Amino acid sequence: MTFEDCRKFANENPSCFLATIDGDQPRVRGMQLLFCNEKGFYFTTGSMKNMCEQLKKNPKTEVCFFSSKEFKSMRVEGEVEFITDMKEKENIFGKVSWLKSIVGTPDNTMWTPFRISKGRAYFWTMQTNLEGPIFIEFDLR
Repeated sequence: MTFEDCRKFANENPSCFLATIDGDQPRVRGMQLLFCNEKGFYFTTGSMKNMCEQLKKNPKTEVCFFSSKEFKSMRVEGEVEFITDMKEKENIFGKVSWLKSIVGTPDNTMWTPFRISKGRAYFWTMQTNLEGPIFIEFDLR
């Protein structure tokens, strides 16, 4: 398996769950992947949200994507990096049509895009359940 397999699986199954740490308590939220490309897995949150604060305090995260059609999951562990470069924010904004209705403009300071560009992806299926994890390490920075 390659990172291309990870990219394809994430883009085909963009609804996912993202975990953060709040003190010593894990927190999990349903998320929508913006997209995954050759630079990583892209997400967004609001700067005023608890999730944003938790990721700033501890950028380690794990995201789980699931295909009910294939009964297959992919967990992605890594550290988030917040995107502050305006050119990159404009690029993301241009790729995701629904952002305009929520965020307005790419320079809105309440909009906080982030990505995971280094980490490990684990695939799981019922058929490989007892074989141990199948994983792909990636560093797209």
